[in-house]
Amino acid sequence: TTDPTLAPMTVIGTVGVTATRIWDASRTSRGVRVRSRALAGGDVRTVNIAVPQIPDQPRRSFFTRDILVTPTGAVTLVGRIELGDGEVRPQTTLMALLSDGRLNTSFGRRGLLDVGRDAAVAVQSNGAVVVARTIQATRSRTDLVVRRLTRTGRLDSTFPVRRIESIATAAKHVDVEIDSQGRAVIGVGVKNGVATGMLLVRLRAR
Repeated sequence: TTDPTLAPMTVIGTVGVTATRIWDASRTSRGVRVRSRALAGGDVRTVNIAVPQIPDQPRRSFFTRDILVTPTGAVTLVGRIELGDGEVRPQTTLMALLSDGRLNTSFGRRGLLDVGRDAAVAVQSNGAVVVARTIQATRSRTDLVVRRLTRTGRLDSTFPVRRIESIATAAKHVDVEIDSQGRAVIGVGVKNGVATGMLLVRLRAR
């Protein structure tokens, strides 16, 4: 049945939901527009963020693939950057925002951080970022690599980088979620010869 406490809302782009608010993000000519609204209606907040520029690499827009929100309201956008010539970079890029929607310039490089091609990302309740991706080590061997970043985008020294070798001959898709106990659960679409399937990996909480 329809929840009568949830007010209708038209969104454009990617959507993220918390216990009290709904978020959406859509590209603009200079970056990305992020909007949030209370689930019960009203209290709409909109902010337009320009993609930080780097010398010799003009940037235009940010294509958001996912919106991750911590219990404190901090937001991480997961997506890709469109360069000035219209080319979309293949690397997955994180854009960190503060709870009021402003760019968190203390994260990564001026609020942005590249985490590798086709990487999957999840944010733990303390703001730490778990990144999982596959690496084609050889023509017949694919490895899974998992690492954790601090809230500022640095490699977390308390969480050793995990590399699980030879998960399959090839992998097509990676996803990562955080369970109720704070453990990272990674799903990988794998292929061995003509056989395909899903590999699930759960890491112990630290």
